[in-house]
Amino acid sequence: MKKIQQLLLLASVVTSTAVLAADYGQTPGSYTNYIFDQSVSGFDSVDFAITPDADPGHAANVYWSSQFGFVGSSAAAYTGMQSNGGPKRTFLFSAWGATESRVGSEGSYCQSFEESGSGRTCRITLDWKQGHTYQFHVGYDQHDNWLTVKVNDLTDNTSFTLGSIKTEASQISPQNMVNWTEYFEWSDKRTVCSGQPYSKATFTLPVGYSNGTGYTAFTNSHSSNTCQAYTKITSTDTGTVHENGVGNSLRGAIKNSYLCVGAWGELKDGIDAETDLCNSSEKQGWVRPKNDLSLEAAYNQCLAADSSSNKVKIRSCEHTNPNFQWDIKGTEIRKAQTSLCLTSNGTGQTLTLTSCDGSLAQEWDTSELGLADKKA
Repeated sequence: MKKIQQLLLLASVVTSTAVLAADYGQTPGSYTNYIFDQSVSGFDSVDFAITPDADPGHAANVYWSSQFGFVGSSAAAYTGMQSNGGPKRTFLFSAWGATESRVGSEGSYCQSFEESGSGRTCRITLDWKQGHTYQFHVGYDQHDNWLTVKVNDLTDNTSFTLGSIKTEASQISPQNMVNWTEYFEWSDKRTVCSGQPYSKATFTLPVGYSNGTGYTAFTNSHSSNTCQAYTKITSTDTGTVHENGVGNSLRGAIKNSYLCVGAWGELKDGIDAETDLCNSSEKQGWVRPKNDLSLEAAYNQCLAADSSSNKVKIRSCEHTNPNFQWDIKGTEIRKAQTSLCLTSNGTGQTLTLTSCDGSLAQEWDTSELGLADKKA
């Protein structure tokens, strides 16, 4: 998780403020900080809610989260929903400084973690549904030191419990409460804004409860520098809408029947592009950047025509180079301004460019990229 470097005195919405150092990639990101009535010293429980309005795709590495602290403790915790660059999604709840935990509903599990400190985390592998609102009820419901997170799908009235973690405190602090969207490919220095998929999530204003009385937070808006042109935050009467990767497509598969375009091995410059069995992994996830004809995977790796053969390669992106530009029309993917089409040669075989002939090997499904709904 990116550390929030400064909590503003006023509640605010800010884009990602990570230092642009050589060891870090560039990703969009957005934060909403909250402030409550100063007369409230602590909460027994808090209700957060997240609605994934536009899913960035299974191959994305995106985390929508609610972060909070504790009364009388320097520890912090967060809970939210995460896409991990593959077919499995995760709902999770983590608390620093904790050493004890209990599992929740069937399928949940708890374990220790090491990340800017140590603690316990409870998780469940479960896909979310786009457009559904997920309420995270975070509470000391037994009025002891055990903090429990229950997730309620307010759209279809189902629920599950992530687990309980024992903390030093017995109340949630009304200070330093934050919702954020993190694109965690920032940890790879090759990452650039143009390869990050579009996403949209609504964070409902949190409601904190103390002695049975509910208190609603309020906010205002600010922005910062990392991938600023790719981030849009809209405040409403009931919360904030975080849009990131604005102008880019979703990250999705390019399919030829049951085969998907991907990298032969890991995503790195110079290797062959191939078709293989679809698996929703990040090396089979592609983004169409805004105002661009390239097809970009994670870590600034693009689909490129080889300059000395008919092979298709994975190369570090050069967006203005004609070898990196592709026209997508219907089921056909052409090297831009040519009559050469992207052609599948079977499972585990290198992609090639051959004369367009309308054959099945040149029929591609790009619907997962959401190009028809691409945001400008």
